Amino acid sequence: MPTPVERYERLKAKADELERKISRAEGALEQTMQRLQSEYGCKTLGEAQRKLKQLKAEAEQSAAEFEQAADEFETKWSKVLEDQ
Repeated sequence: MPTPVERYERLKAKADELERKISRAEGALEQTMQRLQSEYGCKTLGEAQRKLKQLKAEAEQSAAEFEQAADEFETKWSKVLEDQ
C-alpha cells in the first residue's frame, strides 16, 4: 500500500503529464487556427467549415467540367485515336 507521499507524487506526476498534454493541444490548435487564417482567411472553425464546403463544391464542379471536356475530346478525336 502506497504511503500518502507516494500517492501524492504519483497523482502530481499524472497532473503534470495532463498539463503538458493540454499545453501541446492548445499549441497545436493555435497553430492550426493561424494556418487557417493565413492560407484560407478563416478566423473561426465555422468559417473554415463553410470554406471547406465551398472548396468541395468547386472541386466537384471542376471534376464534372473535366469529365465533360474529356468526353467531348474523345468523341471528336476518337477516329484519330483509334488509328494510332
